[in-house]
Amino acid sequence: MAIVAQPKALFHIAKHPDGPESNSTDLDHDRYQSTAVIARRPIERALSPKQPVIVCLRQSASDAGGRSAVRSAQRARAALAAALSGRTALLVLDNAEHLLDAVAAFVGTLRDQASTLRVLVTSQEVLRLADEQVFRPGPLALPMADDLLSVRASAAVELFVARARQVDRRFELGEHNRAAVAEVCRRLDGIPLAIELAAARVALLGVEGVRDRLDVRFELLTAGARAAMRRHQTLRAALEWSHGLLTPGEQRVLRRLGVLAGGFTLDAAQEVAKDEAEGEDQAEALDGWDVLERLGGLVDKSLVVAEGAEGDPLPRYRLLETTRMFALERLAEASETEATLLRHARCFTALAERCDAEIHAQGQGAGALARLDPERDNLLHALRWCERGASRGGKAAEVGLQLLAALRYYWSSRGLLAVGAAQALRSLNAATPLPVSRARLQALGSAAQLHGWMGQPAEAARLALELLAAARDMGSVEHESRAIQTRFGAAGKAVHSRTLCRGTDLGVHILCLGSGVVVLAHTVGDSTGEVPLPLLVDANDLLRKPMRDGAASAEAT
Repeated sequence: MAIVAQPKALFHIAKHPDGPESNSTDLDHDRYQSTAVIARRPIERALSPKQPVIVCLRQSASDAGGRSAVRSAQRARAALAAALSGRTALLVLDNAEHLLDAVAAFVGTLRDQASTLRVLVTSQEVLRLADEQVFRPGPLALPMADDLLSVRASAAVELFVARARQVDRRFELGEHNRAAVAEVCRRLDGIPLAIELAAARVALLGVEGVRDRLDVRFELLTAGARAAMRRHQTLRAALEWSHGLLTPGEQRVLRRLGVLAGGFTLDAAQEVAKDEAEGEDQAEALDGWDVLERLGGLVDKSLVVAEGAEGDPLPRYRLLETTRMFALERLAEASETEATLLRHARCFTALAERCDAEIHAQGQGAGALARLDPERDNLLHALRWCERGASRGGKAAEVGLQLLAALRYYWSSRGLLAVGAAQALRSLNAATPLPVSRARLQALGSAAQLHGWMGQPAEAARLALELLAAARDMGSVEHESRAIQTRFGAAGKAVHSRTLCRGTDLGVHILCLGSGVVVLAHTVGDSTGEVPLPLLVDANDLLRKPMRDGAASAEAT
């Protein structure tokens, strides 16, 4: 009764036998006088006006009833309602997702005529009845830690070990393989079918061999039981079965959501999954509201997981990794990968730029940083895609440099200077063949600052000198000034106190001239007060001067 890559949604719609509604999920058959089980094909016949149906009731020992056969769907429903009327009965309808409207009408009719009836429906989608109670079984519990005791206690590992022993009686979980088994179960998200298929490969490949091949899991996990339904024999078949139940719009949104890493917000889903304003058939184009509706359908069908953290008023969404890999395959088949990844990069660049502006606004930095924290995977994913796409030129390189420039304070505040500095160099190197742009100037300034904050003055000076040369080429006095400020460690401020000459405190004001000459308008503090004293320094010479005890050395010209 489980579907595809995730457990199917489970519903019970009932009132307690004594009258009031019950939320109990206790399905102990001893509580019921009768139990009726109808699988999908009999449901189809029962709801068809042209086909006969035989409804089988498993009677309790105290009931001498037998079978009732009817020749029409109407008479079958009436017979079933009459048989269940007045009984404490449980009716189970399995695999109802193919006939949602008909099943909903069928269940509603039965409940009206048999008030003590409890109905359990397994389906990939809710029936949307008034008294419907929804239970969504999650994936199997994963190991909480990597020690042997914690790994053994996991339900996912327990299933893996049981199925592995079926194909290799010598298999034992121990210190030698606990880490590999735990990793397999985690990377498969605790999905029962995927774990069973992985365990079936242990005799051939060993646990480490299975783990090392999970990047090609759809080719690996194909050893289902021959007696199982076709959709349960391979992982790909299971996902294709679920995918086939989606509307075309839901399929389009699902494959585009595959580019989102580590979870996402509704706003991000709408930006990434919607169609471009131009170039699409407007009759079929998806706007933000359309994406909202399709996302709701995917959550109802358990293909997208909605999660809410305590204290967070807005939910986050995610795809299980197996579902995400399938979605990315479909995205490539639709030739939408590059366009969707560009929308993804632009979406998170806009977020980073908004947060960067807030960080500079008094009292708003903490909230901005907190909004970026859950998006770290998406930020890195966008940067790396832009880095790979930079060699092809165009929009990806510009977006990547803009994102790089907007994240400098985030990396610093979160103790991730090494991550940010390394990514900055990779992105800049990838974009080197492209013409100099404002985005590159901003990225060079951020990279220089990151290396300066890391205590790497030589690399910071090299980047500042490159920034100065590029700024001159573009005629940007702003970025010339920033190059000098970064070299002095002023962190972008227009005024900074610095000891330039031994024993002299200078308040430095930096102004870059188009000729490459820097005016350091400074004041000298002495017993008689402050006296303005201009100092002219060649920018190239200034940048090459060694730092002495954290200060710069410069000479007047």
